[in-house]
Amino acid sequence: MSQLAGRVRERASEQATALIERTAVVRRRARSLTVAVVTESWTRRVRLVVALVALVGLGTLAATRVALNAPVTLPSVASGAWFDAAASAAVVGPATAALALGVTADESCSQIGLILVGVFGLLSAVTPAVALPAVGAVVVGGWLTLAGSAVVSRSPTRRQIRVGVVAVALLGGLTLSVFGAVGVRPAAFRTAGTTLALVGMAATPLAFRPRMGAFAVGGLVAGVTFHLTGAAPFVSGAVVLVAGSVVSASALLLAVAVGGLATTVATGATNRRIAPAATGLLLLTAGVPSSIPRALGAALAVAFVLAPIPDQRGDST
Repeated sequence: MSQLAGRVRERASEQATALIERTAVVRRRARSLTVAVVTESWTRRVRLVVALVALVGLGTLAATRVALNAPVTLPSVASGAWFDAAASAAVVGPATAALALGVTADESCSQIGLILVGVFGLLSAVTPAVALPAVGAVVVGGWLTLAGSAVVSRSPTRRQIRVGVVAVALLGGLTLSVFGAVGVRPAAFRTAGTTLALVGMAATPLAFRPRMGAFAVGGLVAGVTFHLTGAAPFVSGAVVLVAGSVVSASALLLAVAVGGLATTVATGATNRRIAPAATGLLLLTAGVPSSIPRALGAALAVAFVLAPIPDQRGDST
């Protein structure tokens, strides 16, 4: 009788163990399927929506700046209302985008950095009292995003090192530009920040491995830009100052920066990749990050530059 009871208990134990193992297998498969769906589908969609939201806000402000400074008479009331609405959209759009990217980020350091950028960006749109803390938060959040990507890439490849160099240049330009804009050694920091930001923009193709066709597009755009700055220096200088906040930069560096961004955008357009297209367009519409809206756009662009680093499949979005 005792032997029978022992066999029953042993059999029940075996069945329970088998059931636990099958349950664990099912959970692992379900988790793997969920991660695969989120990684391949939802992340791509989130990035696309995020990029569009940010570009609408920044693009509206850039177009409004150009329109208000064009030789066209606009009603003062209308122009004031337009600029206020565009300025709000230029903060809310990229700040919301950074917050969305932060919520969906995998690495905790990058998550904290992007959420910090998004939250303080939105607060700066509500009250001017947090404008100065928002500047610091955007700078810190941008560097935290880079630190998070560095943690993921513990054994970086040469391509990942190039991506890191581009991100450092853009973040260095962001840091110096906004600090100079708020009064920290403005003469030195604004000039140095502009130069470093333009160098980072010119180097963005290094992060995305463009093909010769994209380089051809960028070279053509750079040539046209350089020609226009020489043919109409006063008009082109006014445009890049108003739309891009570029100060004390050479015509050659400006042309190379615009050409580099055009190469990056062409890479995204021809290969249907979100990250390069978003990076180039965000930096084109934001310009040198000397204000909170521009800094938000630059910080978001850095997040897109760093997005391909953990992806070793070569088909980054």
